[in-house]
Amino acid sequence: MIYTQSPLQWESITQRPLDERIQSAPQELIDFIQQYNAATGNPAVPQTAALDSEFLADLQSAIRELPEPVKLKLSPRLAGVFLMTGVGSSAVTDVVARADGSLIGAVVALDVEVFMHAKANAWASWRENTPFIQDGVHSVQAIIAEEAENSRKAALQFVLLHEFGHVLTANSHLMPNWWISPQNFQSTSTYQFLPFSCRHA
Repeated sequence: MIYTQSPLQWESITQRPLDERIQSAPQELIDFIQQYNAATGNPAVPQTAALDSEFLADLQSAIRELPEPVKLKLSPRLAGVFLMTGVGSSAVTDVVARADGSLIGAVVALDVEVFMHAKANAWASWRENTPFIQDGVHSVQAIIAEEAENSRKAALQFVLLHEFGHVLTANSHLMPNWWISPQNFQSTSTYQFLPFSCRHA
């Protein structure tokens, strides 16, 4: 959770249309990702990234083409998609709160270097291979898009759908909030999705 010293900079972003809530990562987010990487032993060094016009067009298109029910639920919760490098993964989602702990919204930090030259299937294959030692013999090939739709936009849309799932569960009573201690979790039946996911695990 990011406790912001400048709530207005985040609140102003939430007033924009969804596909315009995209900008270079502010220093508060850079500092947060740096602390997260240090705590998890990730050597990646986060930095803000400039808005490349072609990348921005793909990202905006990926958001515009999301299903309308998803965008409707996302609109009051998303405080922005922020472009940076050195995230340490394709993307990370967390929440921004005022000093009193009240939430402003959820933010997605997107690593532009991961997607700069990657089409959907190449990105998915890279992602699925990361847990394994590359021995030169074994590998995973992932196909998430037909060849006609195998584009960077498709890769961005795939990862955004995943991250937006985190955005929609934040403070929603669907799942326990990830930023609170387990001892503060309520009973399983309190959360709308948790009993369902446990039954089908």
